[in-house]
Amino acid sequence: MDEVMADSSTRLADMYQAEFGIDLHQQVWDNGCKVYDLALDGLRTYVRNYLHQPGFFASLKIFDDAARVVERLNDQHEVFICSAALEFPLSLVEKIQWLQKYLPFITHKQIIFCGGRKRFLDGDYIIDDHINNLEAFKGTGLLYHASHNIHETRFTRLHNWLDIEQYFFGQTALT
Repeated sequence: MDEVMADSSTRLADMYQAEFGIDLHQQVWDNGCKVYDLALDGLRTYVRNYLHQPGFFASLKIFDDAARVVERLNDQHEVFICSAALEFPLSLVEKIQWLQKYLPFITHKQIIFCGGRKRFLDGDYIIDDHINNLEAFKGTGLLYHASHNIHETRFTRLHNWLDIEQYFFGQTALT
């Protein structure tokens, strides 16, 4: 979910800027990393703990076109949403509520929460922003473009949900 459908990086950068007055939005892309990797000396863990704050995951915005394209995929394929939610216990309820808000057509039977690694997943495709999840997947791994993976070249890169739609359907519904 995070950094594939839900924009957690922008939210982290917003929170960091509000607290410290430093704008890291572009710097994460320039440096190919995550927001907490650029935190002031000694504050990496503190900033990473934003992810444990109540309301963090509920406040994430959905990426442009994600809901429409996921619904289109769901109409024609068996879609599952898998998230490493157990690392952030408060996120469990928030992620369910987020999915109900933005993707109400996804049922509880299509949601998988795991502890981090997605090695157990078996399917034809996985779309993920983390290389380790793509490396372990037996099907086709598709890399969702994120600041922390900009230097990766081993997988097909999809920059946004229009790219995903193009990949699976050959055209966007908007054309």
